[in-house]
Amino acid sequence: MTRSRTIIYCAAILTALFAGSGAGNAAESQDAKPAAEEPVQCQKKLGVKGRPHRISTVATLTAVRAWVQVASKYGKEYTIWNEAENGTIKCEKLERSDYYMCFASGKPCRATTVSAADPKKSG
Repeated sequence: MTRSRTIIYCAAILTALFAGSGAGNAAESQDAKPAAEEPVQCQKKLGVKGRPHRISTVATLTAVRAWVQVASKYGKEYTIWNEAENGTIKCEKLERSDYYMCFASGKPCRATTVSAADPKKSG
């Protein structure tokens, strides 16, 4: 794979991973409620290995992509890496190899809106 193809591949993966986060969408951010009103609901921590690659950035992206795929078992709203609680990526160069292997871990989370009828909020 040529360097320019690798860059295009990385950009495509990043776009796919972060497309659902709402970042950069002015209309959505104006209508959104303040974060203090949205309790975060998280699932059990997931740890997933990515595919080895000669370029460490690509190895990182494959780990995040694998994490997103596993997190999807909880539903699409849990597949946004930026929303993961304690999200970490650890990479290492494989012994006697030019390849890198990365491991992504974190709790898949989603924000939920508390309804106005919630008895805990009234009072």
